[in-house]
Amino acid sequence: STDLAQLVPKTLLREIDYPRLTHLPRYLKALKLRADRWRQNPAKEAERSRALSPWIARQRTLPRSDTRYWLVEEYRVSLFAQELGTAEAVSPQRLEREFAHAASYAVTGSSAIQPASASSPVPSAPPKPAPVPISIIPTTSKKAAPLKSLGALGDLFRK
Repeated sequence: STDLAQLVPKTLLREIDYPRLTHLPRYLKALKLRADRWRQNPAKEAERSRALSPWIARQRTLPRSDTRYWLVEEYRVSLFAQELGTAEAVSPQRLEREFAHAASYAVTGSSAIQPASASSPVPSAPPKPAPVPISIIPTTSKKAAPLKSLGALGDLFRK
């Protein structure tokens, strides 16, 4: 329930943009799968929770506009609900690199280094494939017999 409150606060719609909002259903499904699996195998889920906990502590210090915040959510999905997939590649090494990059930016204050929130774009859904046009079989000079069922409609179109 704490994870849910953290993921979906009352101010959520003011804090994130639409492309990020489209990933929310996947994050919610991952939370549900995690809860279901916790009942089945608490020891395994506790181990995964220990792997996630340092990143959650760091995440809670970040605004939702920071890409690292959502990278931690993707890592949560990769740990607890792999079958849902992630919007971008994520690993403890990548998280460490992103947080270290932001820390070096904060220390140096150099304008040449961009903060992590500006370094990577918001992942979007994959493009939909273009529809394949359907070719219609030319009619013959003879009048065709009437269709006897809706299943026969498939014979009118070439695949």
